Amino acid sequence: MDTRSLSKICGIISVNLGFLIGLCSCSDTPPNENKEEIPLVSSAEFKDGGAYGSVLSITEEYGNINTEFIESDLKMLGIEPDSSFLLKYKMNVFEVHLGENYDDVGEGDWIAIWRDGRLRIARNLDNAAMKLGCKEGDILFVGAKIGNEE
Repeated sequence: MDTRSLSKICGIISVNLGFLIGLCSCSDTPPNENKEEIPLVSSAEFKDGGAYGSVLSITEEYGNINTEFIESDLKMLGIEPDSSFLLKYKMNVFEVHLGENYDDVGEGDWIAIWRDGRLRIARNLDNAAMKLGCKEGDILFVGAKIGNEE
């Protein structure tokens, strides 16, 4: 095959490839639009009168603990919004308020709020992960507080 023929073939391939790339990038649907929300599925293990779930991540700046617990996990345990529950990790046990905002509790107090469908455990103006002593991948226990009716 001579260079002229090879040059024509390469040119055709380039034009066709460019056309295909153009077609792929000309979608009129913006990314993330019209995508169905995939419901979160619980991976908590229910036993010992509560549920065990892992630490997914810890926020670098404030030490907030993002967990794998979802809303149905806490409902299954009878933990309702604006009530308290027990959080256990190793020998540490703390009472945590399930609220909507960090300022639902006093400075240094424990608060749990929903972020992206998952339970975030924090302390108002303090570091929750440092106080609890946990890290990413650790297993936490959440249980209903005895005498939770106030």
